[in-house]
Amino acid sequence: MGSSPAIDVARGFVYVGTGNLYLAPPEVLRCQAAQNNRTTPPTVPDQCFGEDVHFDSILALDVDTGEIAWATQLGGYDVFYFACLVPNNPDCPPGPNLDADFGEAPMLLTIFSNGRLRDVVVAVQKSGFAWPLDRNTGHIVWVKVKSLQPEFSSSKYSSHQSVYCCASKSIV
Repeated sequence: MGSSPAIDVARGFVYVGTGNLYLAPPEVLRCQAAQNNRTTPPTVPDQCFGEDVHFDSILALDVDTGEIAWATQLGGYDVFYFACLVPNNPDCPPGPNLDADFGEAPMLLTIFSNGRLRDVVVAVQKSGFAWPLDRNTGHIVWVKVKSLQPEFSSSKYSSHQSVYCCASKSIV
């Protein structure tokens, strides 16, 4: 888990944001190498991992059983290697190696979307993508890049019209 949970008592769900992976098996690395030359939208789950690998995901857990009610992977491939922090390091494998997980708790909000109020769980990745998901299903309501600043994280709140997020030293 990459952050604190958010609890929706009415639905009986605990929402958590997960972190990135720190290693990948050889078959995943081969698959990713083949994908490196293709553009995949961040709304498409990574095809190199099985559906039960929940990195960079928002999960709704049943508050009584702990079972996963739904899981939505967001942002694509994200295996982070500390070696990649050093520019031109030969130990850094090819790939994006973003470290774009969720560094803070998901937030439960009610926002206007398509002319009506919707209950959403909002999470913002370090990569700057803001993801409001339907609290019942985990379906993406919309996606927006809020900042391209690294280490995008901090508080967020809503006025029913907008979701406000802090990015490093500025509000976006």
